[in-house]
Amino acid sequence: MFECEPSRVFNIQRVLESKYNAAVIEAEDQLEPHELVMVDPELRLQINTLVDRLRERCEYIIRVFDNICEPELETTADQSRA
Repeated sequence: MFECEPSRVFNIQRVLESKYNAAVIEAEDQLEPHELVMVDPELRLQINTLVDRLRERCEYIIRVFDNICEPELETTADQSRA
């Protein structure tokens, strides 16, 4: 397993298969945001609804990436101190 620039995936796959006879089993892109943003729960719900509707209506949408910072869940210990 390794990481590379998304634009190089197909070239690397071709080299691995032709030069080294290595079959590529899986390749996926993973986008990481430059900056995370916080949104309030109501807006997050609206965004989730929008994404769900897009997925229902557009069969070619496989994944949706965003830059929304997920709130950290409080642990039981944190809640008992409150």
